Amino acid sequence: MASSSSRSSTRSSLRPPVRLCCIRFTLFMLVVGLTAVSIYFSYTLTSLTAQVQQEQLIIESLQSQVSEQSNIISRFNASVTNADVEKQVSLLESSLKESQHDMETSLQETTEH
Repeated sequence: MASSSSRSSTRSSLRPPVRLCCIRFTLFMLVVGLTAVSIYFSYTLTSLTAQVQQEQLIIESLQSQVSEQSNIISRFNASVTNADVEKQVSLLESSLKESQHDMETSLQETTEH
């Protein structure tokens, strides 16, 4: 029996105590949990980065469209409108009538003298 008792004491000394197994299991689960959380946040960060890049491309596209439209509006504002043309034609017609009247008056004065 002495040998059997010494064998059981040797076996129990080779096995770690129950508390040490619980601590190791807890640490293992903690590492697994932290790894899972890290992978989740890494995936989320990658997804958000891709989404931000897509949004930046859309913003750049919209900025270029706004710039092009601004150029078109500037050219339109600088161009002559129909009202401006009609006003200029009216001024030229009145100037022409004045010139014709002045020339007729001058011709009559010349012929009378």
